[in-house]
Amino acid sequence: MSKDNIDEQDRLIAEFEKDEQEAALAEFEGFLQETQGKLESSKSGLLAKLKSFPDGDFPVSLFSQYHQPYWTFQDGGRGRTVTIYFDSDLPGSGELKRSIVYHLVPSFTPFARIKAFSSTKQRAYEYRFIEEYVLKPNKLSAIPEHIAMITTPMLNQALDDAKMSGQPSHYSGLFFTLRFWLAISAHRLIPDHLRLPEQISAIDTRERHQDVLKHFEGSLQAWLPFSEQELEQLVNHALFWLEQASPRLLETANYLKESGFEQLGTVRRADRQLDLERMTDIEIDGRRVMNYSRTYGVRTKGGQAYRYYWISEYAQAVDKVRNAVFIFVALVTGLRRNEMGALKFDHVTKDEAGRYSIDVIRFKTSIDPNYNGESDSLPLPTYVGEIIENLKSLRSIHGFYRQGFIFQTAYTTTPVTHEHPDLPPKILLDLEDATGIERIHAHRFRKTIAEILIHRSERNIDVIRLLFGHHSYAMTLRYISRNPYLVRTVAVALEQSYSKEFHEIVTAVRDGGYSGPAAERLHAQISKRPDAFKGKRLKVSILVYVSHLLTAGSPVYIGRTAVGTYCVTGEEFDEDALPPCLAGRGRPEGRIFPDPSNCQIECRNAVVLAKAGTSMQESITFYETLLENGGDSVGQRAKRKILIKIDALKRHLANLHDTEATSSLRIPLLEVS
Repeated sequence: MSKDNIDEQDRLIAEFEKDEQEAALAEFEGFLQETQGKLESSKSGLLAKLKSFPDGDFPVSLFSQYHQPYWTFQDGGRGRTVTIYFDSDLPGSGELKRSIVYHLVPSFTPFARIKAFSSTKQRAYEYRFIEEYVLKPNKLSAIPEHIAMITTPMLNQALDDAKMSGQPSHYSGLFFTLRFWLAISAHRLIPDHLRLPEQISAIDTRERHQDVLKHFEGSLQAWLPFSEQELEQLVNHALFWLEQASPRLLETANYLKESGFEQLGTVRRADRQLDLERMTDIEIDGRRVMNYSRTYGVRTKGGQAYRYYWISEYAQAVDKVRNAVFIFVALVTGLRRNEMGALKFDHVTKDEAGRYSIDVIRFKTSIDPNYNGESDSLPLPTYVGEIIENLKSLRSIHGFYRQGFIFQTAYTTTPVTHEHPDLPPKILLDLEDATGIERIHAHRFRKTIAEILIHRSERNIDVIRLLFGHHSYAMTLRYISRNPYLVRTVAVALEQSYSKEFHEIVTAVRDGGYSGPAAERLHAQISKRPDAFKGKRLKVSILVYVSHLLTAGSPVYIGRTAVGTYCVTGEEFDEDALPPCLAGRGRPEGRIFPDPSNCQIECRNAVVLAKAGTSMQESITFYETLLENGGDSVGQRAKRKILIKIDALKRHLANLHDTEATSSLRIPLLEVS
């Protein structure tokens, strides 16, 4: 392999790992904000409730009271019941756990980042690490006298023990729980006798954060896509502001321009301005979009006057439209957070055919300290181009255009001073508050669109049509092929989804017997470039291979079918050319996938590996016996099918024998890590 190729692969590996690190960091920062974010102590109220009801007979949900041995919540947004138990045998542990978990309930959490009861349950589960690593090893219980004996060295030792356990989730789980316990103790949100001693703080250091993050990456599915329900919530939220609120706001903006009010911070008139009131008082389906405020009093130069204030309400409404635009831009471009932060309205162009595109600066991984990114142009679906134009029109009055950054806020006048501006974090926080979805960040949008395209969930077909304006999977693939961000994102997601299967296939084809056209093509590639199929380079080879298929507009499918056999295909099937596993069945809905559970060994997409030899020989014996003893009970059509299967099985066995013999004569190429 040439030095240029090696350098390019090293860059791809670094970029791949950088993406994973950024995704993990975004998740980690979200978890940190759950444990010590902006304090909203008014939501707690535990001490006041315990003062009024010392026995804990007050509700924590519609189904449970504080003192009960378990709490039940109905997770309305997700439609399931969540139950948390307080059944520890350790003295005082139930009371301590209640006081901590109470503040992890969405209605009561003081830090406002926990939106779902499923997160409450997960954090409550991690309380067990306090018992496992802090209390029990030190022969302590959770009674007040023992809690008062806890020291900083004791907690640091507990964290080190959790780190050495070999379970990354233990280390991060204990750190988050201790950090949260420290926070609610310091803010005096729990009873005195349950608080950690005030002098304990040394565990929450920058060095500890970096160390926990390093292990956190190992326990986290970093590129976690939005669930179908979460995606529906995001899209519905965006559509309200883009298709219902935005047209009304555009009418308001035009009125303000035509009336001459757009440059007036305060509109002062001797008479009531009924048109102004009507145009700035917007409510849709019971949801407040914007309003005005009005006062009446003595003017500076004498006389009475009405004063109208509309700017603040309008700016906040425009920012909500901006947030909705962000959802769709994030989904269809796959840009990173800092890359979206740098987007300007001037970067969006429309050609003579009405096709939109957007110029971006792609910040790939580079060791060059002066690296300023690479310019690129990405296609934009018509719908997304139009909503960006509408946002530009809304921002084109009263100086709201600011410096022309698409995701710049209209609400404040603070200028962007960074050379490479980041995405305003308030966009993500506002969306979390509006939708109840936790830890929204750019990586999740990239993974979500990749997951939709990979698994082709027909329940999300309307989302695909809305985003891309396409009514077929093939058309969407052709769009994706022109966007290197989404090609790479889909390729990474495919590599993650199929890596285990693909690695097994590569290893078996490289070192043992194999059969099938797909396996032969793969072996030819391995023989040409053996160095590309080892260690991290194997991962890059898979990414490059999948990216090549996607760029060509080809789908990818890998499925385990039976012991030693796989289905590997890049075909786009239709009802006139079904694979053998689907022949004779009803017309499948949506994109047609093979059915690995009904794999037919004669299919050209079948990859047969050496360990399938025994079962294939048994199948041959079975079918030959069936033909020999079946007599006239086996019809001619059935007999032909059986003979085809026997022929395919024998051919595969012969191929396995030949390739195994060749493999035994050659030195193994390399090890796959």
